[in-house]
Amino acid sequence: MSGGLTRRAALAGMAGWIGSAALADAPVSTRLPRQRPARLESYLESPEAGWVREARLGGPVSFALAEAMPDGAILSQGNAATGLPPASVAKTATALYALDTLGPDHRFLTQVLATGPVEDGVLQGNLIIAGGGDPTLQTDELGRLMERLVSQGLREVRGGVQAWGGALPYSFQIDGDQMAHFGYNPSISGLSLNYNRVFFEWMPNAGKIDLTLDARGRYYRPGVTVAQIAAEDRGAPVFDFDEAAGRDVWTVAQSALRDHGGRWLPVRFPPLYVADVAHVLLSGMQVKIGRPPSALDALPPAHGVALLTLHESAGLADIVRDTLESSNNLMAEMIGLSASTARKNGIPSLEASGREMGRWMLETTGSAARFVDHSGLGDRSRVSARALVRMLASEKAHDMLKPLMPERALRNNQGGPVQHPVAGMLAKTGTLNFVAGLGGYLTDVEGKEHVFAIFTADMETREATKDSGMERPRGARSWNGRSVRMRQRMLAHWAGI
Repeated sequence: MSGGLTRRAALAGMAGWIGSAALADAPVSTRLPRQRPARLESYLESPEAGWVREARLGGPVSFALAEAMPDGAILSQGNAATGLPPASVAKTATALYALDTLGPDHRFLTQVLATGPVEDGVLQGNLIIAGGGDPTLQTDELGRLMERLVSQGLREVRGGVQAWGGALPYSFQIDGDQMAHFGYNPSISGLSLNYNRVFFEWMPNAGKIDLTLDARGRYYRPGVTVAQIAAEDRGAPVFDFDEAAGRDVWTVAQSALRDHGGRWLPVRFPPLYVADVAHVLLSGMQVKIGRPPSALDALPPAHGVALLTLHESAGLADIVRDTLESSNNLMAEMIGLSASTARKNGIPSLEASGREMGRWMLETTGSAARFVDHSGLGDRSRVSARALVRMLASEKAHDMLKPLMPERALRNNQGGPVQHPVAGMLAKTGTLNFVAGLGGYLTDVEGKEHVFAIFTADMETREATKDSGMERPRGARSWNGRSVRMRQRMLAHWAGI
């Protein structure tokens, strides 16, 4: 587990945040607007309490509904102060944190530098790709950067292609409890390519199976040398990972390779990956390169380098919109780390950055929460429904976050989507095994706007299944289905459908 904390210790430490799971249906005081006295029933008599009991989720449920205005009245709540893992709903806090700190127009720069002069198309030194925290850089964009160099006359690099990712702190993976081959749990640095993933493809060929790894784009498909994979005659695990001289070394169970297929695998050494791909791209453009690709621990002094070209990302508001819609973990981590780096003039680690976001949330919205990352992938983060509702109801969130939130369908008691001319929902979902959440903005049939949050977690079962070796442990799918049906009923009830 990351941070040197054992799973047993992490589970023991949850007591102060979760409270007693046995009290999942405990009565909670409810403060309602005077114009709706009919809703003044106790929690245990409410429809919400019945749906919580019917769901049989084996752990606490924390929910809150409030008027969509700063300090809006709480309309319904249950265990609203109980902190639970937010899963990807944490990305709403990360999004607002980054927007508030960096500004919606902020753009990330990836620079291509030279350590020597370019004379008659020959670079007398090294070519450096310096990351500036862009979480969206893809192979095709890197290819266009290399094309630009060639169009400017570059035909030889006497040194090598190097890459630097030190603008943000390095993490081997987002969450140490996740399996090694999960593409959504890659390494983090200030330089990213393809969300720090490499594409693994297998294809039957004359009685055997060909295995390839490449940095797949739409127009470019460069092979990589910093990662390798081989099939082994075994049943389990399906994937196994090792490290050799700064290279990713994968093995895969032969029995799992049927027909033709592919999947993204995480990259553990992002700067070296970028240098490798840029080297391959330039070589394919007939540029001669003197040395193998490498990663830099530090950039040379500014007076010792020259800017050849650069890539500018989209504006942060667009990146945030994509992050919330796609729920991409690396994008969330990099924009959160960038915000912390700007606030503190540098940040030492991902967990320290999570703590900094928690301080910001308390300072700016009055909501207390604990974050160990920015994506919600780590299950040691704790957010209560009341805290998230307070953040969502803030003026900052209304102005900067709400316009970027994904639209979600409201559903009836049978699970079917509801088309209504007024009622609607903007919300972020979050799911881990035996953890689920949803939070956002709800408009009822009368056109009244609300903010809401619903968190559910069975941490005892989650902890017991972490070593199962399964991406989705037995019972996780049905548990999640019950959680989804419970919150669908709550949302339909709150919307007046």
